[in-house]
Amino acid sequence: MHVSRIALYAFAIAALSVFSIGQVAPTTTLSGVVTDPSGSAVPNAEATLVNISTQFTKHARTDDQGRFIFNLVPPGAYDLSVNAPGFGTFNRHGITLDVNVPQMFASTCLSRALRSK
Repeated sequence: MHVSRIALYAFAIAALSVFSIGQVAPTTTLSGVVTDPSGSAVPNAEATLVNISTQFTKHARTDDQGRFIFNLVPPGAYDLSVNAPGFGTFNRHGITLDVNVPQMFASTCLSRALRSK
């Protein structure tokens, strides 16, 4: 009887493990660096990632080195926009993000905003 109780516990643990693994949603990561035309980092820029099909939206701000990261992003096709005060807006359309395939933009360059006189 002792052996059957151990077997029952082992089966229960295995079944619960399989159940919990099935509950994990597939995701990926998108990151990048925002710079100005001189190559200097643009801190505190706002990055917005929007799923084209579902309109699922995530927001991030760049750090002091101009880096941003979107974690736990569901796979799909996305549009990315980045803007900061005094700069124009950077837009990239149709970014395809696949499960467990992190994607990085080496440099997202913001141009200076044109000022009217």
